[in-house]
Order: sequence, then C-alpha cells, then structure tokens
Amino acid sequence: MEDLSKALEGQVEWARSFVFNNVGKVLARSKCNPTDSEVQELLKAYNDRDTCITNGLTVEGVDFEVHRFHPPLIYGRKADNDKTEGICLARGKNSSGDIMYLLVIYGMPYVSARIIPQQIEFFNANIGVLDKLYES
Repeated sequence: MEDLSKALEGQVEWARSFVFNNVGKVLARSKCNPTDSEVQELLKAYNDRDTCITNGLTVEGVDFEVHRFHPPLIYGRKADNDKTEGICLARGKNSSGDIMYLLVIYGMPYVSARIIPQQIEFFNANIGVLDKLYES
C-alpha cells in the first residue's frame, strides 16, 4: 500500500485523503489521521440518507455538513469565517470484489466540480471500480 500512499500524495490539489476498506482499516493516507471511531462512523454513512445528512461526516475532529448524498458519492463542506473545506467520500470495489472507500478533503480555491472528477478517476485507476451511480 506504500504505492497507494505515494499516489495519494501526488494529488497536490487534495489537502488530505485516505483509503480504507469495509472493516475500517486505513490502507493508505496523505496528510490525514482519522481516528478508528471516525472511520467506523464513515462506514455507516451509506446506510441511511437522512441520518447521513443530519449527522454529516467527521474527520480529524472536524465536522462537515453533507449537502449531497448520491451513492457512490457523498459530499459536503464546512465553513469557518473565511476558511472553507470540501469533503467527498467515494465507494467502490477492488479487483477482489472487496468494498473500498476513498475520502478526499480539499480547500479553496478548489471546488467539488474540479476535485470529484479527479477522485473518481483516481479511484478507478488505483483502487478498483467505483460503484455505479445510485447503486446500494
């Protein structure tokens, strides 16, 4: 997974990112250290749309509002005065059929319209195949 961490580090427009599997094991990361309990909560994000939008996503103690719940993508933002960051969680499967996740956090001047296509391309090139839109 060292190669995957290097590939994540190569995404210079992403502030922080990490890849984890369906049991919550972080397999690769770049500038991000989520707690085990945060990763376990992220695994539940796809279970229920209303709960996910109500609770949002938390990474490194930072709470992000969820604005869009469109599996395989869940994304949103947090804003504190002039500082704003976006977040996107993507889900798919690796070549063995195991469910995998890629979480990306990005800051201004980058927006979801720029980062999410990069994230999809990265997932499909380095991790596996992103789930089809609205697949549960």
